[in-house]
Amino acid sequence: MAYNTLKIFFSILTSSVALGASCCGGGVGGQSLILNDALVKYSYSYSNTTYLEDVDAQRNQVARTKSGFEVKEIFSFGYARGFSSYQQIGTEINAVKITKGEGGNSKSKDNIGDLKLFYGYEFLPEIYYSPWKPRGFLSLSLNIPLGKSKYDYETTAGEDISGSGFYSLSLASTMIKTINRHQITFSLGFLKSFPKYTDKGKVDRSLGYNTSVSYSLSSILNLFDFSTSVGRDMAGRDEINKVSSSDSYETYFTIGLSHEINESNTIVLTYKDSANISGQKNTSTYKLLSLNYLHYSF
Repeated sequence: MAYNTLKIFFSILTSSVALGASCCGGGVGGQSLILNDALVKYSYSYSNTTYLEDVDAQRNQVARTKSGFEVKEIFSFGYARGFSSYQQIGTEINAVKITKGEGGNSKSKDNIGDLKLFYGYEFLPEIYYSPWKPRGFLSLSLNIPLGKSKYDYETTAGEDISGSGFYSLSLASTMIKTINRHQITFSLGFLKSFPKYTDKGKVDRSLGYNTSVSYSLSSILNLFDFSTSVGRDMAGRDEINKVSSSDSYETYFTIGLSHEINESNTIVLTYKDSANISGQKNTSTYKLLSLNYLHYSF
């Protein structure tokens, strides 16, 4: 239980922007990446994000009124398959439902999210145990925007915003070290978005990045595993007609519990909270709860 379950926690706890950012900015990681010795991985997840506060120009937190509430629900499916030596390919697709308050009423909309295709390579395989050498993975992802973005939505309250709006490439590295029941994971990735053309003009987005550190402890009471992580996501700075926005980034922490039903099936419950630590101006702070089911074939 320790090795298989611990190694899935990075992908669940650090797929942060895809599940949490209010503008669906797209992340540099992917929850479908295989981080253990499985040949095939299926992932199904549901997340519910409630936006509670905004940050004003002076970086003060301002609570949302009842008419300004916003809830985002994401249903996600992922698939990955290993091939050759230490290589894998996979995909992720999301369906997004956003409910927003408008006046004294609420409006909701169901839309498709972005499509992600990725390639992974284990550049530091665990051929034999080493007391110091980590296990290392590289992943290259292509994000294909399928949903509406904040630049081309059609509804009055923006409840049809379900995607990033940008084609993008991301390169990420994940380092994992497991010692007995303990595991530490470090990840770092970079996101390059391609220009987007809108009615208001060309939109250029600067280089984004994601970094996180997580700790996991396995086999608590022989029932579940525990994990926690802290990280930062930055989607980049948008520029339209030579006018730039502020950097779009967030700092967050997560905690998670998982239960391994058997070697092939695992359930993970994750809580995520964004923190107003040097946060982006006019960016929502929120609380997220997600439920994930993972199936492996060896």
